[in-house]
Amino acid sequence: TLKIGSGATPKGGAESYKLEGISLIRSMNIHDRIFVEKKLAFIDALQAEKLSNVEVQEDDVLLNITGASIARCSTVPAKILPARVNQHVSIIRPNRDLLDKNFLCYLLTSHQYKSELLKTGDKAGSTREALTKVQLESFEISFPELKEQKRIVAILDQVFADIEQARAKTEQNLKNARELFESYLQQVFSQSGDGWVEAKLSDVCEGKITDGTHQTPKYFDEGYIFLSSRNVTSGEIDWNNIKYIDEAQHVAMQKRLSPRVNDILL
Repeated sequence: TLKIGSGATPKGGAESYKLEGISLIRSMNIHDRIFVEKKLAFIDALQAEKLSNVEVQEDDVLLNITGASIARCSTVPAKILPARVNQHVSIIRPNRDLLDKNFLCYLLTSHQYKSELLKTGDKAGSTREALTKVQLESFEISFPELKEQKRIVAILDQVFADIEQARAKTEQNLKNARELFESYLQQVFSQSGDGWVEAKLSDVCEGKITDGTHQTPKYFDEGYIFLSSRNVTSGEIDWNNIKYIDEAQHVAMQKRLSPRVNDILL
């Protein structure tokens, strides 16, 4: 590789982000073999200048190096450049004469190498999972000649394209099934039968019926999960749109209200 290194969060954290400008890539944008543009942050030229040592290039591979998303890996879409990375994401810049970026991404997300990365992250010597620059620089991989790498990538690309097509068909079938279910659900609860009783919710619940904090917390790139109305969708939680708070806020809010298993969120 030509470069291995991570960046930083601009002073002021999330409050310093801009509506447009130079992309700031965070761990939430990096999923295995998929770059998620949703919630991509932006910084201005002055902030970017302070992160000039972690300017992202088109051939870079990005790897999450801290927290719950450690070892997630993807390539960089050209359309989001110019870009920088924060301290939770490492740039891995392969020497293009030796290593194809797509081959490296597939390799690092394979079960064998991802398991090794996770084991390495556990040895970081801190209370949280982390991969250091030194650990990544000494991480060993095996690879064939460049021509063979590209052949393997072409095969894998076709396989994942077929999987994506099958997923789209499955989602349509699921949508049709949900519509049928909703129709049946309406029939069931629109006509009360013998043995049904009426009661106030407060009389049939174990504890409180209440909401959470009315104050907008300060958000962080990682930490304790903070659920809001955007996360509560029909019958399930949207885990792709999660925000995080730090431990101090978590402890303070937990004293008032802490969701438990089997609670219903409305």
